[in-house]
Amino acid sequence: MEILFGFQPQTIVEPKLAAMAIADANEEEIRFNKIRDEAHESLSKAQIRQKAAFDRHRGLNKEFKEEVVVVRRKAIATQGKAGKLSSLYRGLLKIGRKISETVYEIQSFEDPPKYKVTAPVDQLKRWEVTDNVGESDNSEYESEDDDV
Repeated sequence: MEILFGFQPQTIVEPKLAAMAIADANEEEIRFNKIRDEAHESLSKAQIRQKAAFDRHRGLNKEFKEEVVVVRRKAIATQGKAGKLSSLYRGLLKIGRKISETVYEIQSFEDPPKYKVTAPVDQLKRWEVTDNVGESDNSEYESEDDDV
């Protein structure tokens, strides 16, 4: 009562006021706890609903086999160079082993590898090697020789 009104109750009526104030405080606390529990429950339901909606439209993870050639996306350079002028990928690298569904160990081609690190799937990109590049160059030179 002293905290609420700044004085100690002295008469018979004042303790009744104090009891009413304490009862009101208890009712407020119960009401606040009930509101807090309802808010927590509605937030949990909203999170579950949003996760389900996200998972319905989520793409599958990329999957790489060992010895596949990949490049790794680099973080944007912040020291020394402008970020938009630096290269986006580091590579060529090969997959060493699969650690989990979303994490791979990648390494350089040297034996033993000089560069060996774990990388998440979303930073990796398959490097496709095309063998027909040399064939198209030879055909251009052959056609020039035929014209002469």
